Amino acid sequence: MRRVPVLAAAAGVLAGLLIYLYLGSLDGPEVSVVLAARDLPAGSRLGPEDVRVVTLPGRAVHGRAVDPTAVVDRYLLVDVVADQMLLEPHLAPTGSPGPVSVRLREGHAAFFLPLSLSRGLGGAVRPGDRIDVVFVPRSRDQGGAFVLVSRARVLELRAEDGTVYRGPGDDRGLPLGLLLEVRPGDAVNLAHALESGSLYVALPGPGAVPVPDLTEPEGLGTSGIEEGDAP
Repeated sequence: MRRVPVLAAAAGVLAGLLIYLYLGSLDGPEVSVVLAARDLPAGSRLGPEDVRVVTLPGRAVHGRAVDPTAVVDRYLLVDVVADQMLLEPHLAPTGSPGPVSVRLREGHAAFFLPLSLSRGLGGAVRPGDRIDVVFVPRSRDQGGAFVLVSRARVLELRAEDGTVYRGPGDDRGLPLGLLLEVRPGDAVNLAHALESGSLYVALPGPGAVPVPDLTEPEGLGTSGIEEGDAP
């Protein structure tokens, strides 16, 4: 077992040497490209400290690499890791209104769902998950619990100070809630439900289909999965 770390280190050195030799074998002028200076989550607004510029042989550079002069102050649309080359599809267009609106699909809206850990899967939800939101009426006269919104896409987790929560290891307290992408009608239903009962999050498995509740209260109908929403 002690040989494993040594073999892993040797493999890493060999891979680095091969990459160096490959890059050195490429002909042509060098060009400047932008790399992420550290791990960054989707929604981050890029500052000078978040990126670094390096030069590489032109033939080793992706055709959609970001122009180094047009990267600062743009928003990330995806998570990136340290030393990853930034491409145009990774970033919102220059001058975009914000990191949330540029990620919304046509006909959808962002909705913030405040959640305690006990109602939000104990913090197990992550950006990109598709969740079901279960409504539990405050009054028994309103009927039993039912799935109010199906397969809502989680855009972000928000920390207690309103900024993006980055998961375990984030020292800014517990997540305050979820920023969801929903249809406008679902946003209205969720707002009404927050005022008239409790909401819980469920994370359905592959192929899971929610069972509609036939006794749901008037004005709070369940939303089905719309075309193109399959995870």
